[in-house]
Amino acid sequence: QMAVPYWASLLLISAQGVTNWGFRSALPAWIPLLCADQSFTDAQRALLMSSFFPGYILTQIPGAAAIQRWGAKVMMSIDMAVTAALCLAIPLVTRSAGPRVLAPLLTVIGLSQGPLIPANQVLKRNWLRDGPSKALILRLMAVPPMISDILADTVYPILCVSFGWQAMPYIHGACTAAFLVLWHFLVTDKPQVAAPD
Repeated sequence: QMAVPYWASLLLISAQGVTNWGFRSALPAWIPLLCADQSFTDAQRALLMSSFFPGYILTQIPGAAAIQRWGAKVMMSIDMAVTAALCLAIPLVTRSAGPRVLAPLLTVIGLSQGPLIPANQVLKRNWLRDGPSKALILRLMAVPPMISDILADTVYPILCVSFGWQAMPYIHGACTAAFLVLWHFLVTDKPQVAAPD
């Protein structure tokens, strides 16, 4: 495992949420563009809009139990691998099978992302030591996911209008896969050296 500076590790842990929040934040703008291009009905659009979050809710508690057994890093790695692979498969699935298969695919992405919150909390507990700077660091670690929300609401719609609805799953899947490589080699469940003062 490559030794990584303490602050760089905190940045990676915080930035991991972008791969999750960016996807779910993009859904309200992205799905209507997809449905319009594919001539899906209003009922099919409603099905797709409601497919992600049931899976996300279902794996919150089981995800926490899995984290206790295998560790937060492993569960987040599984989350990113599933999200990346299925995002890249979305255009093919949509064209070949339509919303009846795309809806379960979105549910599976939701299932994989459910453990994110408990895993993120475990990593913060392991990495942040008590002290006067802890509250500030926690606030700073909340910034990247908020930035991802803003980008998902602004950049993804522009890209989808310019290059087609396929732009969102292709770009998000590729970026998530690239981040997964960094995550695998650079992040640990606990600091390997003492946190700096």
